[in-house]
Amino acid sequence: MRGRLVAIGVAAITTAVSAQQTPAPTFRALVDAVQVDAFVTDRAGNPVRSLRLDDFELLEDGRPQVITSFSEVIIPSNPPPPFLPGIPRPDVAANTGPEGRLYVIALDEIGGDLALRARHFLTTFIERHFEPHDVGVVVNLGRARSADAQDFTSDRGLLLAAINRLQGGFGGELSKDGAYTGPDRSSLGQRSRAAALKALIGSLASIPGRRKALIYITQEVGDVYGVIDYNGGVRSLEFDDLRAAMTEAMRGGVAIYTLDPCGLTAGGALGDSEANIPGVCDADLERMAAFRKMSAATGGFAVVNSNSFDQALERIVKENSNYYLLGYTSTNDARDGRYRRLDVRVKRPDVIVRARDGYIAPSRSQARSAATRANATPAGDIRDVIAGPLANGAVPMKVFAAPFKGVKGNEARVVITAEFDASKLALASSGGTMRGSIALSSVAVSAAGKVTRGQPQVIDVTLKPESYTQANAHGVRTQSTLTLSPGRYQLRVAGGNSQAGKIGSVMYDLDVPDFRKGRLALSAVALSTAGADRPVTVIPTPANVLPFFPTLNREFVAGTPISLYVEAYDNDGRDSTPIDLKVEVRGQNGQVVRSGSDRRARPTKGTETFVVVVLLDVDPGSYSLHVEAAAGGDSVSRDIPIRIR
Repeated sequence: MRGRLVAIGVAAITTAVSAQQTPAPTFRALVDAVQVDAFVTDRAGNPVRSLRLDDFELLEDGRPQVITSFSEVIIPSNPPPPFLPGIPRPDVAANTGPEGRLYVIALDEIGGDLALRARHFLTTFIERHFEPHDVGVVVNLGRARSADAQDFTSDRGLLLAAINRLQGGFGGELSKDGAYTGPDRSSLGQRSRAAALKALIGSLASIPGRRKALIYITQEVGDVYGVIDYNGGVRSLEFDDLRAAMTEAMRGGVAIYTLDPCGLTAGGALGDSEANIPGVCDADLERMAAFRKMSAATGGFAVVNSNSFDQALERIVKENSNYYLLGYTSTNDARDGRYRRLDVRVKRPDVIVRARDGYIAPSRSQARSAATRANATPAGDIRDVIAGPLANGAVPMKVFAAPFKGVKGNEARVVITAEFDASKLALASSGGTMRGSIALSSVAVSAAGKVTRGQPQVIDVTLKPESYTQANAHGVRTQSTLTLSPGRYQLRVAGGNSQAGKIGSVMYDLDVPDFRKGRLALSAVALSTAGADRPVTVIPTPANVLPFFPTLNREFVAGTPISLYVEAYDNDGRDSTPIDLKVEVRGQNGQVVRSGSDRRARPTKGTETFVVVVLLDVDPGSYSLHVEAAAGGDSVSRDIPIRIR
């Protein structure tokens, strides 16, 4: 095996694209290709499955269209296990497993009492319906702190924490006595919200190949009917942004489910009063109609003048679990930007079909933009993959990110270890060996939206037959580092065989502590096993800052001895107080079934390293490793979930 590390910036990473890659779509396909999601049920509301292409008819403005692509999407729906806040979060992330649903929760400017109502039904939704392979994101469209949002994640705890931060009322209008009276209806307020909605939907529409459910909680949606009936002319900036947002949603697979938090009886915080709040929750038929039209035009539905939020959210789950994808190229090639009505039918009795009722055709300027995209360099290299907000499973991989104390200030050095499925790397045979170029890049996005690039690497690899056999059995492992300030991050890690264009990515939720804060601090915990975990490591040894390469397995055979490496940081060092470290294997009921310990005395403040070995001779099942350091009455701990088989 031969390794060569090339340090280059994320923005400068270039990889070869496979010669067999499908050419970029033609100009006409980019502009005129239309995809429609159709949800088909029987009279009782149950999904109708196993329909065929011949069962469907699709009309645009009354003219039949030829359906050129057809597929049925079935995402199994099973109630998730009860959410228990005390269960430790996994410290290893992967891009394997079935595809789940994608939910985007967007909160507009609403009153504080209505925000409380929204938090109530959204919390119920996440706890009861958000499944392990689903992906969610929480955003504020009003003038709230960006750090209150939550980037794409499958962690229910992180989503619930973000929902609990939704306050509402930001930028709202105030009456003379200081009471909140509804969203800011000034020109600036409306412009700001429309621009935020446009940016959000634009980013969602760029995610290919899947349906995106946008749960839009707001008290007003703007001039939707004006957007549908638009026939040219100069309008306001907020109108242009709303039109752009709806256009992107219709053509990008974003189904908008508008929810009016006022409900049926909006006076009480949870709908206990019969009185409406003047100016906030008026029974405005035009406002309700606009909600319904925005949703119908994009393939969702509206929840207005109703307190049945739980039932509505259950229905959202159903609609995003079983549906049909119909694609066609419009026979109308006019670049007029007009609204075209769609009618999807099923040639069977006693079925109900629900699909968006139309789309906005591309204008001449949009056609020119599509031509530019068609002539651009085809996507697929590591830059494109790492820029995507969702995991990419083209190359199955696992990631472990471990923060340790940095060399200056309160910065942390994050050690990123990645393992790849060698069979999917498309290594090339040459002279009896397997060759390729293994790349690894990382980007950290803070809760406030700040982007930090990691230390990327490209390693030329040559594997002899025995090494390649080992790689196929146990994977290929590599490593890089990243320097971050304390805070909450979404870490995007991409890698694979850059020569063959085989690149995967993993999204990793990362909390970086301030290791200089408090009397005592504890690093991440790295695990290692002897013998059983033998990935082929493709990185120069000096690049590893740990005494061993950590295992990314979190399931072990009963009786396996594991080594735990951890650093304790004494920020005081007074009275030469010893640092006690204990490691406990805890069952699901919290009972300690195995343990280990160590003690170190320091004359001054500084870093103490520990390596503790624990024998996992316990019954099969789910456990957690509880690692705790204590000194002078202060303690800090980490918990790692594991399984024993």
